[in-house]
Amino acid sequence: MFQSREDRQNELEMVTIEELVPEDHLLRKIDQYIDFSSCSLLTQCTQNQNHQKTITRHVWEEDKEQVRLNRLSNEGKWIYRMRKEKVERSFADSKELHGLRYCRLRGKEKVKEQALMTAACQNMKKIALHLARVS
Repeated sequence: MFQSREDRQNELEMVTIEELVPEDHLLRKIDQYIDFSSCSLLTQCTQNQNHQKTITRHVWEEDKEQVRLNRLSNEGKWIYRMRKEKVERSFADSKELHGLRYCRLRGKEKVKEQALMTAACQNMKKIALHLARVS
């Protein structure tokens, strides 16, 4: 019933140019006036029965485009700049101040436990600093 994550990541969808190009676009006007059916290179361009170029896109391509546009917007650029101060600073503190550069323990579960304890310590420290500022 449900597909695994790997199966969904490898899905592709077939999209024709007609679905992607707006009605009033220059390519549509060129296509109206030029007959490509007699072109000797047509078989190299497409194997489609209707002689239409078909593009294979990943099923998440629209979502990826939206994420890319968000990242390149002014707000997205501001958020990305703030990342250095907030997220990456937190990881740097974990490594430098809380001993997360090297794990003291062996095994996946024990390493996970050390990382969670480090994150809990950082959160308690943040809460204490916030309460000190408020009062």
